[in-house]
Amino acid sequence: MFREIYLKEDRPPYAQHLKVMVIGEDLLREMNMKILLNLFARSMEIRDSCLLLVAKGKASDTFKISGDVPAFRLLGIENNHYNSSRLLPITTIGKAMSKMAANSSFVIQGVTTQKGEVKFDRGAIIKSDTFRLIGFLTEEEVLGYNLLTGKAKKGIIKLNDEKTNQLVNYEIRSLETNIIPHVQGKKIWFEVQLSTEGILNEDWVLYGNAFDNRYLMRIEKAAAKRIKRLLTLTMHTLQQKFQADVVGFRDQLRIHYPRVWEQVKKNWDKTFRSL
Repeated sequence: MFREIYLKEDRPPYAQHLKVMVIGEDLLREMNMKILLNLFARSMEIRDSCLLLVAKGKASDTFKISGDVPAFRLLGIENNHYNSSRLLPITTIGKAMSKMAANSSFVIQGVTTQKGEVKFDRGAIIKSDTFRLIGFLTEEEVLGYNLLTGKAKKGIIKLNDEKTNQLVNYEIRSLETNIIPHVQGKKIWFEVQLSTEGILNEDWVLYGNAFDNRYLMRIEKAAAKRIKRLLTLTMHTLQQKFQADVVGFRDQLRIHYPRVWEQVKKNWDKTFRSL
């Protein structure tokens, strides 16, 4: 298409200006992403740093949003992932091609457009066997994914005080996640260690006292319970619904038990489902 334009226009397109690429849901369910991105990955005219998004519905609707230049607005929203635990880390053309070269399933930020307004509210799962879209993670599952991968460096987790059932907001200030593989005979399992520190951002507990250690311990227990529930929800979706390891359990097994990995890597999706 570019070469055809060279024959008709004295001002050919300058592809290094390309900021954002949005792929529609229907196209990505039918087409292999590796084929779709082949030209863009190989061309010297297009930067590997171009942002990738997957639209729920038509990709064209994403560029009909009101306000500023659509590409700049989409790029700006994605950059907010440093402040929100419900936004996925940036996926570029280069990162997507690296994942596919490693034959790994992965997740891309999904976007929904309604009445001219755009929202980043889901995660698109790309399966390693076909590199096609197989479904979306919900906002809660995106939060669970970010907790599992240690990418939720900042953001709010809503929870309820168990004594009063009132709303409390826990704000993440730091997060460390460690995935430890274990192998015993033919049995494989993983231990997920998660440690987080944060602040009591907002609470609606009428008789709560933020300076009372007993109250703070109660909120800590509620936060731990909420985080565990999010992790369980996300893992169940990834294992049972999608059978796709987008978290990176496979990488930890490959690093710590390379011989075991060689035995299970061909059927890893089935193994992952039964963990």
